[in-house]
Amino acid sequence: MESDRFDDAVRALFSEPSRRDVIRALIGLAVGTLLAPVVRDGDAAADKKGKKAHRHKEKRKNKRKKKNSDRCPKNSAFCQNPDESAAGQLSGCCNTRTDGEGNPYEVCTDCGCCPYNESTCCRGALYGLCCASGSQCSQSSDFKNVACCSPDDKVCFGGCCDAGEECCTTTANVPYCCAKGLTCKKSGGNTCV
Repeated sequence: MESDRFDDAVRALFSEPSRRDVIRALIGLAVGTLLAPVVRDGDAAADKKGKKAHRHKEKRKNKRKKKNSDRCPKNSAFCQNPDESAAGQLSGCCNTRTDGEGNPYEVCTDCGCCPYNESTCCRGALYGLCCASGSQCSQSSDFKNVACCSPDDKVCFGGCCDAGEECCTTTANVPYCCAKGLTCKKSGGNTCV
């Protein structure tokens, strides 16, 4: 059975082809010549698992890295906000020059670029404040109001009150303080009784 198939294949190879078979072969040769470089590149790019290599993505990544470094002028570095969606305006270029003591003028924080001596970030939903070291961060319950309070102040829902004052908020959640001996009255404005 196998010998019959082999004999048929040998006869087909050595038989005289028709004009139609010759034209088909020439067209196949021309198409194969045109497509060979494309197919060869695709096969060469395939890795051991049969997936194509991502050579172009590496080039794009390298271009992006170059763009990030070129984004800022000399003596500065790009400070990427860790959560761009919340407050993209916090990203920027920080001044990397140093003062006479070797400290940088600005440092990168969650609030973006902050002066070296005010590198504590007090971040709200819409903006962030650079606070001095040791200060307290005061945030409202909805994170729309933030403030930097000194260590002696009382933190007041996005504001600061003196130690003896009472912390209050308006009906719109705006913080205010009532002097010692007075209490808050919930209203549309600053009302102490």
